[in-house]
Amino acid sequence: MQITLDIPEALQQNLLSQAAQTQTTLEQLIIQVLDQYLQPAKSDNATDQLLSLIGTLDLGTTDLAERHDQYIGEALYRELHHAE
Repeated sequence: MQITLDIPEALQQNLLSQAAQTQTTLEQLIIQVLDQYLQPAKSDNATDQLLSLIGTLDLGTTDLAERHDQYIGEALYRELHHAE
């Protein structure tokens, strides 16, 4: 597939300079940059599965977001005291 782009002169110079520094072609550099840019958009099945669980679990705690430090502290306290 071939795509033609009008790139501003300053950006073109930066791309050409970067291509020369990395010893690659302008085309390869642009493909690498676009691929890296699109990486976060690619879905991760594990992440998608975890996101689908949000709001579906009943933990019996409704203030976890506000008091998470307290809950972590209490859990650590119990863990340390049960170890003795």
